[in-house]
Amino acid sequence: MAGPPQHLAGPPQHLVAPEHLSPEQAELIDRVEVGARVAGPVRLALAVADSAAMAETLVSAGAERLGEPVVTPWSHRNVRVATPDGLQLTLFTELDPLGG
Repeated sequence: MAGPPQHLAGPPQHLVAPEHLSPEQAELIDRVEVGARVAGPVRLALAVADSAAMAETLVSAGAERLGEPVVTPWSHRNVRVATPDGLQLTLFTELDPLGG
């Protein structure tokens, strides 16, 4: 399976990355992260130190959790949330090669 878009490679440093994806890539990522095609025309990916904890913080502040944390084939722990106005955020943490 293909890895993340090239602009997401490297260690996270609170990276904010608009995902410029083909419809096919967007569908694949939605299925990996959420289990179904759910994203609108704009979704942001944010590299954070702990994606699960950040998702909890955002949900506590009013965001909607769209999926539980998942480990992607490219060794990220991703969690998808939607802001109150509907913008989808992918929170991701790069894991070590052993999935830690």
